[in-house]
Amino acid sequence: MLTEKYRPNNPFQLVGNEEVRVRFIKWLKDWKKGSKPALLIGPPGIGKTTLVYSSANFLNYKVIELNASDIRTKGRLESILKPSLIYFNLFGERVLAFLDEVDGIYSKQDYGGMEFLLEAVKMTQIPLVFAANIEDEKIKKLIEVCEVFRMKKPPPRLIEIYLKNILKREKVEVKEETIREIVKKSKGDVRNALNNLQLAISGYGDLLAPLESNIPLEEGINRFFQAKEAYEAYEILSNIKAEPREKIRALYNTLIGSEISEDLKVKALRVISYADEILNRILKTQEWRQLKYLDRFLAFGLKKILKDVKITYKEDTIPWNLKLRIWNDSKILKDLANYLSKQLHTSKKEFMIFYYPLLPFIFKDLKDLKRLGLNESMIKVLKKEK
Repeated sequence: MLTEKYRPNNPFQLVGNEEVRVRFIKWLKDWKKGSKPALLIGPPGIGKTTLVYSSANFLNYKVIELNASDIRTKGRLESILKPSLIYFNLFGERVLAFLDEVDGIYSKQDYGGMEFLLEAVKMTQIPLVFAANIEDEKIKKLIEVCEVFRMKKPPPRLIEIYLKNILKREKVEVKEETIREIVKKSKGDVRNALNNLQLAISGYGDLLAPLESNIPLEEGINRFFQAKEAYEAYEILSNIKAEPREKIRALYNTLIGSEISEDLKVKALRVISYADEILNRILKTQEWRQLKYLDRFLAFGLKKILKDVKITYKEDTIPWNLKLRIWNDSKILKDLANYLSKQLHTSKKEFMIFYYPLLPFIFKDLKDLKRLGLNESMIKVLKKEK
């Protein structure tokens, strides 16, 4: 891959951000205990990670890298990172700790992850570098205690010169208009430009991937199903402005409301089901890096099934009163199924399908259900079935 073959091994080979590069090299060269950590801020693909690794290589540092959005909890960050921050000189090596995507630490699932990063700033015995894609409230406290390096997208002309230089070194030719199209679609993302140059060299110039972020959900779902190729569908899906769960729900509702054959619908919904299981596993293990494969799984899985099928976005068709019941009563129903399925020596699924609908008829006075050990909340939910 061109992205790996031409990855700079010293910071002077990067494209753009000359002043920032000089400042960062000086920061690392002059670093001493008590110095502020570095915080690189800028959009994906402009060279934040490459700047860290090439500068470390240039100044003879080893890099310990963690993706902070992959291991968000305080416990996991502390167990993995703390030994490196404190016992760095065990083998006498110069070590730099690099935490990428710190702007991914902000949700209720993070359990003190950001607080630990602020503690790490005080305890570290080695250079500490953070990177973030977006500058906002999520990293406001981190900005206050770091030396900030704001990186910008390189100008189009600079990217064009860079690509032409690579073509010269590869001894291959690509049409001038194709190069300009690659530069235009990259929108300043050097990594995207290199990936598209790779496609053009390989003869797949018609699949050049546009870099387009924040596509509205409805527009994105429509474009996803209109895409001719799985690769194009993947690019669209990965740039929809929505959480993974929202994308899955939108795809599900659209398929349910579509007029495709039952056979195709079943196969497509099976892909959605598998994707939902994958997402649940990611949320449980907090292996956030795996999220990038979720969009790929959905795109290639659905496009393999739904070839030349016309499908348009459909809103959620569940009635509001039923949706409220699902939101308000779902946990109680799960507790009820878990408790009574054990009493009846059956599975929770079988209980909900075969036994639950019969309870209001078996027990005319639902207060009798207390004899089964049900609490008031469970009985209240069952009253709604009468």
